Amino acid sequence: MRDWVLEQELLEQELLEWRWLEHLEDFVRTGHNVLAHDGLSGDAWGVYQRGMRSVAGLSSAEVARRVPVPEGARQMLDIGGSHGYYSVVICRRHPGLRSVVLDLPQVICHAAPLLAQEGMGDRVVHRAGDATTDGFGTAAFDLVFIANAVHHFDVPTNRDLARRAAHALRPGGFFVILDFVRPRSPKDAGQVGTVNDMFFALSSASGTWSSEELSRRLDVGRVTSTAVSYMGFAAKAVR
Repeated sequence: MRDWVLEQELLEQELLEWRWLEHLEDFVRTGHNVLAHDGLSGDAWGVYQRGMRSVAGLSSAEVARRVPVPEGARQMLDIGGSHGYYSVVICRRHPGLRSVVLDLPQVICHAAPLLAQEGMGDRVVHRAGDATTDGFGTAAFDLVFIANAVHHFDVPTNRDLARRAAHALRPGGFFVILDFVRPRSPKDAGQVGTVNDMFFALSSASGTWSSEELSRRLDVGRVTSTAVSYMGFAAKAVR
């Protein structure tokens, strides 16, 4: 039954994405992208959140195993975490950990019921805000986590976000980026890497980044890389 629901939710999300792809020819000709999130209505936000929750379920167990969490960690910030499911699985793996999921008010409106289904109580909670402008605090978190978001932001926005994330880390903490990664060379990209970069360039202000670009452009500290096998993701841990 859950597999059927997951498939339905993904199909609903794909209908939204096909509408964005209708603009692909114009994008190729003019370079004018869609900025898809800016055009989502209330109902569409709900479809999008349910679809993203289903996508998270495909990789969540591996993500929870691979994300580095400092010993004795107590507080996590999940930037743009929507449904909060990555926070849920990470906190379940680390019983002493609590998470704040920061996202836009219009997202939380539809994501809150999805989080409530997980029964995490006050261990995983939403906070309304804007990840592109809000301060994250000073030495407030042991783990700052962002999944599937940096491909939506341009270089200055990502650099500023990384600076604020580093400022929010306690000593010994980690800033972890989970995202699609573009291979170093177009010759190495293959079909998945090429299509991902094209799709996110069409539907956002940026596109996918290579591991080297993440390390060089964010420039917030020592970076290690952990591969996650699903769909070409990589987790970048900055300490």
